[in-house]
Amino acid sequence: MSIVSDHFTRAFGRDLTNIQVQHDKLQKPNLRNKSAPRGSILTNLNNANTRGYNYKNPKVSKPTPAVEQIYKQIAKEDKHNPSLVSDYQVSIFSYLRFNQKQITNPQYMNSQTSITSDMRAILYDWLIKVHIKFKLVDECLFMAINLIDRYLEKTKISRDKFQLLGITCLFISSKVEEIYPPHIKDFASVTNGACTKYDIIRMEGQLCKVLEFNLCIPSSLVFLNRYSRLDKNMASLNSKEYYLARYLLELSFLDSKFLQYTQANIAASSVYLSNQIFDKKEFWNEAQIHQSQFSEKEIRKCALDLYFFLQDVKKNSQFTEGVRNKFRGQKYLEIADISITYNNESSNRRL
Repeated sequence: MSIVSDHFTRAFGRDLTNIQVQHDKLQKPNLRNKSAPRGSILTNLNNANTRGYNYKNPKVSKPTPAVEQIYKQIAKEDKHNPSLVSDYQVSIFSYLRFNQKQITNPQYMNSQTSITSDMRAILYDWLIKVHIKFKLVDECLFMAINLIDRYLEKTKISRDKFQLLGITCLFISSKVEEIYPPHIKDFASVTNGACTKYDIIRMEGQLCKVLEFNLCIPSSLVFLNRYSRLDKNMASLNSKEYYLARYLLELSFLDSKFLQYTQANIAASSVYLSNQIFDKKEFWNEAQIHQSQFSEKEIRKCALDLYFFLQDVKKNSQFTEGVRNKFRGQKYLEIADISITYNNESSNRRL
């Protein structure tokens, strides 16, 4: 047995060596060849301007000593977790903010002839329930919602394919974010026969083609967690202030008017409004301004929209059953049942 094995190893090594020798004899391509046809791979490499990637380096002003101290404190707390790459957090989040993908046409629902904004809200609320049923990580839901919006922006879809699109996006995001994602047949089963696993596979291929395989983007949850860490009221990521900001973030899924804002803007506005509702001394601090590059004035409009939508949800719970039940649980400190009082005369800093 060992003789056969040794013979196989020697033969494999010999063939590998021959292939390497032949490869070395080949003339290496000149990446600076100006005669390369326009639009070719060589041209794209030379120009470093391949579609789908942004090579620009965001320029952020130097932080003040007080802000620098906050950054160092967070980096010190995260030092024990190598996956958080604490030494590069400020640069990473500045880059993510600079390169985030925004819906280029926030009014895309007007061009959809078979589905409406209410149907969009119903689908998203249903996806939240499916997300809870499968016990997926939070990032799966945020990625799935973003994939749906970016696909609908570019392609019209019929009503009978709308649920298929939703479950396919959740299936894709689970494969990206989960270590052990649910099987495709499990995703098909929750549609009660409306979709088969073959339908999901076909829709997956179509979606990847439309989005040019540009699937992974920084979500509003990524920015929310970062901005919350910079706020002493939310730094632990398990306080009422933080969960209210999370609740506001997921409520924003259900109203298409929030498509006009970037992911970072919605996250910043959620933190800002949460501090407003809990009447904190500081709504949006210096470190958050530096990291997000949003002044208080720049996030106030989105915060107002979030506030009025939150009030509407309390009066009319239509299309919001899934997200409200989720945040009524003990895990989120029953934050959906919080009573909100608002006094217009209490402070000039109010919304």
